[in-house]
Amino acid sequence: MDAIDEIEALKKELQFYKTRSDLAIERSNDGFWDWDIVEGTLYNSSRWFEIVGWHEKNLPKGMERFVKIVHPEDLERVEKTLNEYLQGKIEHYRIEFSIICEDGSVRYLLDRGSAVFDEDAKPLRMAGFCTDITDDKLKDIMLLRQNKMELEKAHKNLAAIFQIIPGQLFVKDKQMRYIEVNDTFLSMLGKNREEIIGKSIEEVFSYSPSLMHQYKQADQEIFREEQQHYESKLQLANGKKMDVLIDKSIITDERGDFNGIVGLVTDITKIKESEARLEKALFKADQANRIKTQFLANMSHEIRTPMNAIIGFSELLQQSDLNTQQHQYISTIMGSSKTLLTLINDIIDLSKIEAGKINLNYNVVDFVVIFEDLVKIFLPEAEEKNINLDLNIQENFPLGIYFDEVRLRQIFLNIIGNAIKFTDEGFVKIDISFSFVRAKTIELEVKVVDSGIGIKKTQQSRIFNLFEQQDEQDARKYGGTGLGLSISQNLAQVM
Repeated sequence: MDAIDEIEALKKELQFYKTRSDLAIERSNDGFWDWDIVEGTLYNSSRWFEIVGWHEKNLPKGMERFVKIVHPEDLERVEKTLNEYLQGKIEHYRIEFSIICEDGSVRYLLDRGSAVFDEDAKPLRMAGFCTDITDDKLKDIMLLRQNKMELEKAHKNLAAIFQIIPGQLFVKDKQMRYIEVNDTFLSMLGKNREEIIGKSIEEVFSYSPSLMHQYKQADQEIFREEQQHYESKLQLANGKKMDVLIDKSIITDERGDFNGIVGLVTDITKIKESEARLEKALFKADQANRIKTQFLANMSHEIRTPMNAIIGFSELLQQSDLNTQQHQYISTIMGSSKTLLTLINDIIDLSKIEAGKINLNYNVVDFVVIFEDLVKIFLPEAEEKNINLDLNIQENFPLGIYFDEVRLRQIFLNIIGNAIKFTDEGFVKIDISFSFVRAKTIELEVKVVDSGIGIKKTQQSRIFNLFEQQDEQDARKYGGTGLGLSISQNLAQVM
């Protein structure tokens, strides 16, 4: 085969491959382009013209054709990307942009290509493909618009909520400058938005150096704490000072990085004023209680001395030679004196309880002996009324219990005394039981049960109030001051 035949064979082979390449390009959905940079010519496949929506005869030659179709808003960006690729600043040429079709409509393309360079890194030729991505891009645009509308709606809802929250709300950016506040915040400060938005705390408030340091330090510490809740002072432009409760929380972006803070300022000035008034009133009440306690202590001494003399001389007179009527007089004097002395003791105990001055003296006591003594005290009265007075104590009862014996006796003198006083027939029963809660600690239960007149359910909560007695109770028959149960209840709670 001579040289001419060899050349012809090569031409046929090249034509074969060119035909196959052209067929592949034409069958492709993409538009092919081939730019001879040295010659300045530009080849575009028929599919390329279909994609860009232009007739070939209506477009200029060379790269002017490309410049003609690219949307003016995207042209500078496309040229910059292409030049950076040809200069070797970026590794690949791949870009999305919009074009203007011959009929004025807009389409979106994905363009990518590769270049051939000489030994001096100068571009010789560049070829590539463009893909019509209009449908996908329009979907993205529609979705973006929908998201934008939803975002605007959410922002409006948030803005409405922001305004109706009963408190002073503010939002700060990373630089701790106010970027949003509600109307209540503006009203509190007596300022307009222009005086606050974009400003720092130093530019908005005229605080003393110490107070300004406190606020700035709190803003710095929230990076670590994430949330804050504290009370502070707020000084307004008119010089007025407010007590405020400040709640703050950080705002983060989608990556969780710090993006600012949101805060709520609540005016608690009136609450603080009320607390101050209450504290003052409590101080005065405490003073009054101390004066009352001291007065009652003094009066108890002044009254008890003559009362004891009256009772003592009455007992002596009762043992002397008196007629029946005189004995009745002396008995009445003694009974009234003892009642009055009991009342005085009760009032003094009550005043001590109210003032928190009651003294408790805990010692190891024999519980069984104490209640046996109590039964002996009330047994004559029970026998006189012909009622049974029984004491039932659980077996193996501890020999010693840590207790205040005096107050224990005082409580059950009241309770057992009431049971006998209000029982005209039948029985009064005292049941004592215990259970171990843990080693050396027991739970104790003492029940006083009687067959007396009882207490109506509607009256059961009232009878523990001061000077309260059951309705329809015969005061002349049963007597009493209405203090016994109240004192017993208070003593039990103190112990």
